[in-house]
Amino acid sequence: MAQHTCSNCGTSFIDGDFCPDCGQWVDEQDSEEFSLSSEPEQETTAYTTVPCPSCGSANPSANRHCEECGARLHQGALPVAPQPMIQTSAGVRAAAIIGAVLILVIAGAWIFNQIFGGDETAVPETTISTESTLAPAQAPLAPVPVVTWECSSELNERFSCANLGDDDPETSWNDASLKGQDATITATFDGEYSLESMILSNLADDVRFARNYRIQGIEIVTDDNPAVTPGILPNTPGPQVINYLTLRTTTVTITVTSIYPSEEIEGESAFDELALQEIEFFGRAVTQ
Repeated sequence: MAQHTCSNCGTSFIDGDFCPDCGQWVDEQDSEEFSLSSEPEQETTAYTTVPCPSCGSANPSANRHCEECGARLHQGALPVAPQPMIQTSAGVRAAAIIGAVLILVIAGAWIFNQIFGGDETAVPETTISTESTLAPAQAPLAPVPVVTWECSSELNERFSCANLGDDDPETSWNDASLKGQDATITATFDGEYSLESMILSNLADDVRFARNYRIQGIEIVTDDNPAVTPGILPNTPGPQVINYLTLRTTTVTITVTSIYPSEEIEGESAFDELALQEIEFFGRAVTQ
């Protein structure tokens, strides 16, 4: 029997041409003869063996390589190759490159235009005006002339209903000592008008304003719109603006629904009449 030492891993073993641990071939010149002074005791311990897949020789199950031919006794699981990357055709790659180039060109043009494009407030050439094609130009907003004034009552000729349209701040309309209860005012125009607003002016003088009853609540009806439109006026002297839209109006009727009471002021007694200085209408003449 010959004692061997593996030159690769240093494992000592008896007989065999290959190292049982690493499978290194053992050169005969490195072998060392030795003898035992006595016969070795017979091993009684049983061990399992595995056949060599290459030469069929039996080897201890602890060996990793065959003692006869050096073949690997135990084969581990083969490594799994990674999934290959998705392959693209030459046409797809070319299209992607062209698209990227176009994006870069557009971005560069936009940056250049922002820096050197000139006046930023210029109107784009694609802007199209539709004002003249969608609707005819409207006439400017103007006062609407009133042909006739009719009131439910008036105190006398000095305080007549016609004073509502004379543009004189010293005159006014006063009802016939009725405190404005259910008073009505009707204005008739010289044609059809599209109204946008009206102004009801209380007395401008503070003393006269306080001594007379003033309009608080009103209802408005026009000949082209029979629906009743309610409103509330503030208790202040001077003009009160009311936004009121109509289409083809020739007459407007204003009905007083509530009033502010008259007051005694600066030693002057209160009056029993409702007073209103002026009414103005604003809109455009209907030509069609």
